[in-house]
Amino acid sequence: MIDEKNKNNNPLYAKGRRYPIEISCVAWVDLLGYGKMLEIGKFDPSCEETVEAVTRLDYFHELLHKNTKRLFPIFIMNDGACLFRDLKPRTSSVTYDFIIKCINLFEQINKVEHKNGFPGARMVIATGPRIRSKMKDLVKNNHIDSILQRYKEHLISAEQAIHESFRARSEYGLISELQANFAFTRAYLAESGGKSKGFPGNNCFIDRKILKNYCLFGIDAENSIPLNDLGLNTDFFKIGDFNTGNVSASDFNSGYEICELLDLDFRYDKYIKVER
Repeated sequence: MIDEKNKNNNPLYAKGRRYPIEISCVAWVDLLGYGKMLEIGKFDPSCEETVEAVTRLDYFHELLHKNTKRLFPIFIMNDGACLFRDLKPRTSSVTYDFIIKCINLFEQINKVEHKNGFPGARMVIATGPRIRSKMKDLVKNNHIDSILQRYKEHLISAEQAIHESFRARSEYGLISELQANFAFTRAYLAESGGKSKGFPGNNCFIDRKILKNYCLFGIDAENSIPLNDLGLNTDFFKIGDFNTGNVSASDFNSGYEICELLDLDFRYDKYIKVER
């Protein structure tokens, strides 16, 4: 367990450090029945059912856009979205902040979905290790290079360069936080497994290891849902009550506390102490 009195003097918990292996928290949310709507419309853009499905998608994307923040990034792929955040070893406040934002977003999505007569979404929130890449995000953007070159040659003004850069689009890129991220693996496998894996319907599920206190969110701690695919060996709780008013950071585990709960074959503390 963490020595709260001495953790500020312990290099293991030093502020601002980056580790070759991080503890990540990822939520995968997916619109229920979206693919079925497209199937009924035979994937024909002129078909009423297809147009309705895409309109539904627009509502979803607009809501995700409104909730995206610097410390709450969202990666969107059609009717699914990935919310992600690296946790901190020294505090559970980051865990708390991420979970509350995920739950609030889940409620917002379903409010809009049900208002428009759609079946809602399913969300799975998971935790796990992420191997930090030694390379920065790989982004190839020839347009940006062109803007900078033309500005240096005084062919365009600074104002023109700024406006054009906002419209510039990368030809290639990746999100490093989601590469070799096994929290993402857990969340995606659980959600995509659906009813057959014990994750049915318009519900939100949370990884047991995230929680220090099981007596919140209307959780039935006696009925956890195991996920043993690919040797991941974790289990989840179904969230039954979305009231976050009486929830605090002390109800959640910090990144390092989650390290100790993960079923890993190597000593995690050996890796997390390694310098950048």
